[in-house]
Amino acid sequence: MMKMVQLIIILLWVMIPTLLLSQSQIVSYHTTIPTKDYEGCKFKLSALVRVEVKDTSAKTQLWARVDNPAKAGFFDNMEKRPIRSAEWKTYTIEGVIDSNSTRIAFGVLAVNSGSFFYDNFHLDIETKSEGWKRVFSKDFEDGQVEFIQGIGKGNSLIDTMYKAKVVQINENKNLKIEAPNALEYYQKILKSTEEAGHELEKVQSYLGLRKLYENSRGVNRQKILEVTKEGYAYSQKINSRKDIAKFAFLLYNDFENLNNSPEAIQYLLIALKEYEYLKDTIQVAGCYNSLGLLNKNYQKN
Repeated sequence: MMKMVQLIIILLWVMIPTLLLSQSQIVSYHTTIPTKDYEGCKFKLSALVRVEVKDTSAKTQLWARVDNPAKAGFFDNMEKRPIRSAEWKTYTIEGVIDSNSTRIAFGVLAVNSGSFFYDNFHLDIETKSEGWKRVFSKDFEDGQVEFIQGIGKGNSLIDTMYKAKVVQINENKNLKIEAPNALEYYQKILKSTEEAGHELEKVQSYLGLRKLYENSRGVNRQKILEVTKEGYAYSQKINSRKDIAKFAFLLYNDFENLNNSPEAIQYLLIALKEYEYLKDTIQVAGCYNSLGLLNKNYQKN
């Protein structure tokens, strides 16, 4: 049995890279349109966009995804064309709607600290019978945001720190997405005594603070360790096994970087146990891979 476990660890170490868990200060706002009768048609997503950055890493991007239950469909999030300009400019994504698709999800990404402005959001489809047809148009003059947080799948890219509202600028109304000072925001949430219904916000705040400390000048590893331990303890308090596993794996990485193997192994085994309970095979594989790396380093020493 022991030889089998060692073999699994070796195979996983060869086949699977170490899984790193991180939390980015990023949010997505989106909406969806059914693609019935539009399969195989070209589409064009466009919007007027400008950005007021608060740090050099702030940016925004349009994105579009065609959902197909059988296979991955079209996807473009302008990763290589991020928007940082303070001037109004029209940006476009063009693609083809996949066969057998059910819908097209589209929206914006806002990354890090800044004020992000959008107007004249359009989705045009080249139909087989009518030529180019506008199936979605939003100029925000009605005062309604309409776009909601997330990507239309699970809870990905939801961040309560970001707020979206329609603002009046000169004679036009625009959508504005903005995040307050991240450090102050996270600390305010964690100091709040209100808990019911705000568990996700508090977990995200611990992860957000960790990310801020990681990206700050003169990285303070003690601060990172402290906030991660607090996040781990809070996850235990609310009995969120997914978050217990996440923070335990982060603590494994922290103690491994500090060359504290006993603590690293302790938290890695906790993460492994929780991911096995959750039946998260990818993260389980990552934990076994990390055990293999620990075993290899131990043998070297």
